[in-house]
Amino acid sequence: MKAVEQNVQDRKEAERLAKIGHGTVMQIQATKLKEKQEEDRINEYKKLLNYHITELFGRLKEVIISVNSSMELSKINIEEYPYNGDLTKRCITLSFNDKKISFRFYHHDAIQRYENQRLEDHRNYQKSQHRFVVSQIGKSEFSKREIIYLGKVEANFKNPFLQECFGYNLALVKKDADIYGKWYIASFSDSGFSGSNRKNFALELNDFLKHFELSFITHVLSVDYHELQENDLSRTVEEILR
Repeated sequence: MKAVEQNVQDRKEAERLAKIGHGTVMQIQATKLKEKQEEDRINEYKKLLNYHITELFGRLKEVIISVNSSMELSKINIEEYPYNGDLTKRCITLSFNDKKISFRFYHHDAIQRYENQRLEDHRNYQKSQHRFVVSQIGKSEFSKREIIYLGKVEANFKNPFLQECFGYNLALVKKDADIYGKWYIASFSDSGFSGSNRKNFALELNDFLKHFELSFITHVLSVDYHELQENDLSRTVEEILR
């Protein structure tokens, strides 16, 4: 009788342990599935962003091909890096003699990182002042303007008339309901509150994230923000031809 009771006890213990093991395996599988789904989502999102980069490069090439067809002694050279899964490597550089101008892009989640940090900083400040969050933070300029992705265009030489290297920042604007987005440009200049008089230049990512928010109000920098037009691409090409 004791042997039978022991066998029953052992079987119950084995079933209990097996259940724990099964639960662990199921949890691991669920975690891996979730990670795979997130990886697939990010890859698809990056492909969407790359599609817009390719579309932009196509528009630019059309301008260059048209210009080159009318030039006899020399041509504008195009050097392009194809998409390999890393958007920060995606680049196109135009060169004429020793002058160059490049289109480069940032990480797919640069804006989301900024938004997360902005929210965390606001919460920490509120807690430091009141021990708890008193008010919610308002929408950023990026959220208001539905900007989802960023890039930068910049020449490798200083334009004496602009007192800076010619350039502008790129912003991809896309509404949630739309399949595709549109490229906008943000061209910065020193305002009357600045001690210098630079015009039509771009900012590095961290500076752009900071100053873009402030440049629509009284600030040391002003910004010309508008949808990218063909004349903007022509102006870009013109910079290296001067």
